[in-house]
Parts: sequence; structure tokens; C-alpha cells
Amino acid sequence: MTQMKSMFRSALAIFANAIWICSACADAVTDVNMSIPTPGGAIITSGGEWSGEFAGRVFESIATLTTGTLTYTENPGFYSPTSTFPLTTTGSQARLRLDFTKELLYWTGTSLAAPSAGLRVSTGSRTAWITGTDTAGAPGILLSTAIDGGFHTHVRFSIPTAAPAGLYGFTFVLGPDGTSLSTFQQSQPLLITIQKGTLSPQDYAAGMNALVTTALAPVPEPSTLGMAAAAMGVAVVAAVRQRGRNRRLSGGLQKTGRGPNLQRGCNCN
Repeated sequence: MTQMKSMFRSALAIFANAIWICSACADAVTDVNMSIPTPGGAIITSGGEWSGEFAGRVFESIATLTTGTLTYTENPGFYSPTSTFPLTTTGSQARLRLDFTKELLYWTGTSLAAPSAGLRVSTGSRTAWITGTDTAGAPGILLSTAIDGGFHTHVRFSIPTAAPAGLYGFTFVLGPDGTSLSTFQQSQPLLITIQKGTLSPQDYAAGMNALVTTALAPVPEPSTLGMAAAAMGVAVVAAVRQRGRNRRLSGGLQKTGRGPNLQRGCNCN
């Protein structure tokens, strides 16, 4: 029941965001701000334009630049102030990586669909792709090495120029790489959406709603689904039995003639 309530709250938050976010349509782009509240703890993110349950976990951008056969953006970036990340156990600086956790999502402007092309994340010579068939996610790339315990890096998010217009979204986590494994833990799943081409404010808002729901909304555990199904089954059985009782009662009144008498008595009062 707790998860069902969480899903309901998530849906309300998504609906509230969809109402106002259409006016922005990814115009404003902010960094993925990172912090580690407790030593050795998980990365906590903030920023973006999404409020409610998924605040700090949804980031938007528009691919407007082109090179070769790819259209790309270098926003959002990834930022944390100095001293955020501790030195590793060997005394080296922390290393941060990005890994995909789900397949690439695509909103056509009217509905979700399987993307016909993948999305590339790259920085320097490091490159990783995520496609619509990578349902279990895929290994990503090393983003950067901390300087004085802080990060500020921008990578390139690219979509083939020939790919159709729409809203693309990929789900990922930020976490430690190599010798940094014991110094901090990975973040919760995050979502970056990238608009390619033009969408109306209404279509953009609907697309954000669909992508956030698919990427981040909690999936009920099998036990929760079983409880919900059982509760529904009990309700259906109770309704059927009540309907049967009502029919038998109605039939009895008609046979004895009490129904009309009762009705007349009510009218007299």
C-alpha cells in the first residue's frame, strides 16, 4: 500500500510539473549539481527544473549544434564544489563515471515509441552509446577526475542528424570509477531529456510526463501487485453478492405486493 501511495504522489507531482513546464520547453539548462552529505555516502543531485518527488533528478536540454552526421548538445554539465569528493584510499583524486540503467526512450510528439537511432555520450576519446534495445542499460564512460575534490565538466550528448524529431531521454546513475569505489556511492537514477527539432508546448509537456513516468516512477513489487489484485477480487465478489441479494429482495417485494405499498407510504409522508 505504501508503494501504491508513492506511485499516486508521483503521478500528482508529474501532472503538476507538466502544467507549468510547457512554458519553458527546455529553454533553461542547468548543471547536475552533486554533493555527498555523509563521508562515503551516495551522491545527491540537485538542479534541473522538475519539482516534487523527482526534484534534482530530471534535467532537460535541446540538441541544436551539428557536426558531421550528429546533432548534439553539451548541456547539462556536471558540477560539484571543491572538497566534495574525498581522495581515494591510495591518495589519488576521485574519478566519476556515468552508466546507463535503462534503454533509450523516445517521444514522437504524440506517443512513446522505439527510437530508430541511439544516443551517444562522449568526452575526449571516451564514447558510449545507449539504444532502444538496451533494456538492462549499458556501461557508460568515465566523465572526469576531481580537481581539489570538485568536478565541473561538460560532455557531448549526440543524436544522429537523420533521426526523427522528438524528445529523447536516457536514465543513468553517477558513481565512482576504479579506485574511487570505496570512497563514495552512486546516485539514484537520473533522467536527461534532449529535444531534437520542434515540439509544441503541449506536446513537450506530455512527452516530459511520459518520459519521467517511464524512467523514474517506482514499479510496484510483486507482493504489492498481488495484494492489490486480491483486494480487487474481494471487492468484485462482494459487489456480485450484493447485487444478488438486491435482486432476491426486489423479487420478493414484487411477489408479495409490498413494494407498491411501501412506495405509497413514503409518498404520504
